[in-house]
Amino acid sequence: ISGSCPGPFAITDLAPPNINQNEVAVPISGTGSGTVTGIFQVNLPLVTAAGVTISGTTMTVAGSVTGGALILVLALVTEAFVIFGALVTVYNYSSFRLLQPPFSLSQTAVASVFALYVFGFFSSSLVGALSRRFSRPALLRVGLLSMALGVGLTSTTWLPVIIVGIGFVTVGFFATQSVASSWLGLHAKTATSQASALYLFVYYMGASTMGSIGGFFWDAYRYT
Repeated sequence: ISGSCPGPFAITDLAPPNINQNEVAVPISGTGSGTVTGIFQVNLPLVTAAGVTISGTTMTVAGSVTGGALILVLALVTEAFVIFGALVTVYNYSSFRLLQPPFSLSQTAVASVFALYVFGFFSSSLVGALSRRFSRPALLRVGLLSMALGVGLTSTTWLPVIIVGIGFVTVGFFATQSVASSWLGLHAKTATSQASALYLFVYYMGASTMGSIGGFFWDAYRYT
C-alpha cells in the first residue's frame, strides 16, 4: 500500500535540484512505512496460533463448503487476485507514463491522480446500497466491466481520457471488492475467518505479483 501512495512522488519535488530525488524519496518513504509497521506490530494483541498454514486454511475453507458454493468461493478468491493486481499495475505504470513525454507531468501532479481513490470509497458505499435492489452477480459484472473499460481508456494518448480511465478502474475495483468480500462470507458460514484470511492472502499476493510482473511488460512494450 505504501508503495502505491502519492507520498514518494510529492517528496521528490521537495528535494534540492542538486540531489538525486530518489535518494530523498526512498529513505523517507521507507522510514515512514517502517515506523507505521513497527507501531502496528507493537499494538497487535497476543494470540497463539500454532500450525497455521495457507494449505491448512484452504482445506478448512474447502471442508466448510461443497459443490457449487465451493466453486463460487474459489472464483471469488481468484477474482481478488486479479482485481487488486490490476489496480496496482495500472496505478504503478500509469504514473511512470505520465512522468514521461508527451505528458511530462510533475511528480506532484502525478501524485494528485491518487485522489481518485476518493471515488472508490463512494462506489463501495453505493454498491452496498444497491445490493438490496440488485443481485450480487449483476453488481460484480458491472464492477469488472468498469475496470476493463478503464484499462482500455488508459491506452489512449489524451490525458483527460487517461485520468477518466484510471477513475473507472478505481471505481470498478472498490465496487467489485465490496461485493466479492461480502459474498464470500455468506458461503463460508462455518469457516468465515479462514475464508477471509485466504481471500486477503490471495488479494495481496495479486497486488505484489501482478504489480511486479507488470514492470516487465512496461519495460518491453510501454503503452504502445
